[in-house]
Amino acid sequence: MPNNKQPQQFDDSKNRRIRHNSNQPPLLLHRLHWMCPQAPIINCESDELMFQQMDIRVEFCNGEEIVIMIGTTIEGYSVMCRVCGFRLYFYICAPNTVQRDNLPLLVAWLQWYGQAWNHSLGSPLQRTPLDNNW
Repeated sequence: MPNNKQPQQFDDSKNRRIRHNSNQPPLLLHRLHWMCPQAPIINCESDELMFQQMDIRVEFCNGEEIVIMIGTTIEGYSVMCRVCGFRLYFYICAPNTVQRDNLPLLVAWLQWYGQAWNHSLGSPLQRTPLDNNW
């Protein structure tokens, strides 16, 4: 829960510090923020982590993609999550007008279109287990 208390006093000294009613150490004005509660330890094998809002970026380490999610949980904790071994993908739903007879043509088009996309990613277009139904 954010600390929304108004400053108790304003010190107009060289460092321009603010002291809150909570008796926390003064904060520098240019880095003014509220104190966040300590997040509980999360067991990545069994606990679910749900973000309320997040920023996502991708970094590469030894050729492996690492997705970094920075955000706030529903409980209000600030968190950063590194996901190793994640492969980006896009789900493309076939239009309702596509019949089984048209599926090879649709797959060929997606593979052709995906070649340019995959060239920039450096990885081949891969099919999911659902493709076995085709």
